[in-house]
Amino acid sequence: MEVQTVIDLDVARHREQFLNSGEPATAIREDIALSWARSTQCLVRPDEVDPPYSSDFSTQSRLLRAAEPVLNAMEDRLAGLGMCVIVSDGTGLIVDRRATDRAWMSRLDQLCISPGHLFSEDAVGTNGIGTAIELGQVTRVDGHEHFSTKFVDFTCVGVPIGDPIQQRPVGVLDVTTYADASNGAIELLTEQIGRAIEQRLMEQHSRQERSLLDHFIGANRRTRAGLVVLSDRILMANPQAARLFPEMDHPLLWDHASRALSCTDPVIGQCELDDGTVIATRTTAVRDGGDPIGSVMEIRRVNGDREHGRRKSPSGRSAARKPAQTEPSVGYLPQAHSSARTSIDTSAVLICGESGVGKTTLGRAMLRGDGLLGSRPEVTYDSALAGVQGGQQWLADLREILRDPPDALLVGHIESLDDDVARLLVPLLQSAQARGTRCVITRTCSELSYEATFSAFAAQTVRVPPLRDRPRELPALIASCLGDRRIAPEVLQLFLRYQWPGNITQLSSVLRGMASSSPRQTLNLNDVPASLRRSAPRRALSRFEQAELHVILDALAETGGNKQRAAALIGLSRSTLYRKLQNSGADLENTVY
Repeated sequence: MEVQTVIDLDVARHREQFLNSGEPATAIREDIALSWARSTQCLVRPDEVDPPYSSDFSTQSRLLRAAEPVLNAMEDRLAGLGMCVIVSDGTGLIVDRRATDRAWMSRLDQLCISPGHLFSEDAVGTNGIGTAIELGQVTRVDGHEHFSTKFVDFTCVGVPIGDPIQQRPVGVLDVTTYADASNGAIELLTEQIGRAIEQRLMEQHSRQERSLLDHFIGANRRTRAGLVVLSDRILMANPQAARLFPEMDHPLLWDHASRALSCTDPVIGQCELDDGTVIATRTTAVRDGGDPIGSVMEIRRVNGDREHGRRKSPSGRSAARKPAQTEPSVGYLPQAHSSARTSIDTSAVLICGESGVGKTTLGRAMLRGDGLLGSRPEVTYDSALAGVQGGQQWLADLREILRDPPDALLVGHIESLDDDVARLLVPLLQSAQARGTRCVITRTCSELSYEATFSAFAAQTVRVPPLRDRPRELPALIASCLGDRRIAPEVLQLFLRYQWPGNITQLSSVLRGMASSSPRQTLNLNDVPASLRRSAPRRALSRFEQAELHVILDALAETGGNKQRAAALIGLSRSTLYRKLQNSGADLENTVY
């Protein structure tokens, strides 16, 4: 019996034991044992092969354009060698394959080893493509080292293909033969083909840079506006844009540029300079063969008005050095705020919005803003107390407060009241208003049962949008929370991605936690909670990628942001950790977006 056959039978026995018991397979290669464990956790069935299929992949991608000439040159050499060459993208989706033997092609078709099928580890278990992606290195899988029974007749070697300039993986080159553990030449051949594809990617990259430059030159001839062309690592600007750049809020611009890559329509936005000048931006994707390679942004002044006293951005300039305020500033809905304050003497104001958007803060600003309160501050009365005291007692206490009518009254959280108490509240407020009390009431917008009750109150309604719809206000809100501290630009960029389900209340809590746990004057990405960082990726992540990012960010938090120690802690090479961070968009310190 040949040596390799004995070895494979030994692996087959350990594989059978693992599949039956679930106990760690300690007697085989560590990379394979860990891959089996991951496959089991992903609920891959070893007796079935049903890889997901998608026809939605580009046949003109940069990877395929680089690989095709190399594969064409290799195809004749493969004749009679009993092997095939497979190319997948960075997710494990097969995008091309080559084999000269018809029997081989038929067998590959039977096993769904064909373009459009996903061979990630969480889809089909341990294999040359998916496991190479997981390990980020040359990976060999012989015979029964495969997790799926249907692949045990093969030896596969996968080589990750990386973009040499962007330093990120773009796919895998896999060479597959019939199972032969003694065939050492297959690894050398696979690496040679992979390096040849990477070389063509390098050559292609310089062409893309020329493409970006050509686009910049052409667009600059057609416009008098400020113009910026950028990719994640390249930035070109004409003089008009360069003069504005020092004053512009870069994280907001990078956010527009990043969003444009996945949009067919232009991304329209505005940016307010430190002197109050409003800048309009129009950002579109620059494409090469269907692939987005960068963004082009036109920048125009909307007006030349200078509004003094504006707060600067907290992304590294004077904004974060303003004195701390007790409450977040109110910068949203200026027109609604102004009109409501104008009519507050003749009608009450009902402020609606999600929890945490700043309804109470806006109400107080309206009541205090015109300087008519005299020596007494407004009275704030929380409807949530009705749940503790009982509705009738709550109303009785309010009547007592209104015996000597205050200048202003703010009744908060009226969604806490039951219908009967709410109906009795309306005449109390009408009476107070008739005696000169200016009234503001707030409620959570998800509670709609009080619309009919309070319609008789003739209150003017102001709806406060959620924080996720007010990205331009983040800099001022952050500055008001941090006082003389500041945040790094990449932190603001991350915050712009995040949805903020808890709105301003959540933002304030996050910033207070960051400030209390860090001695730094400028808070950076390492100070951001890992839970928030993994919830704000640049692109949608698979469940497996989300789990990976969770582990990596937790390790970075545990090691104080030391990437080398974090990589060692979770058993990755430092380059693999960098790659995974960049792919998710979590490494904003080293990329534009």
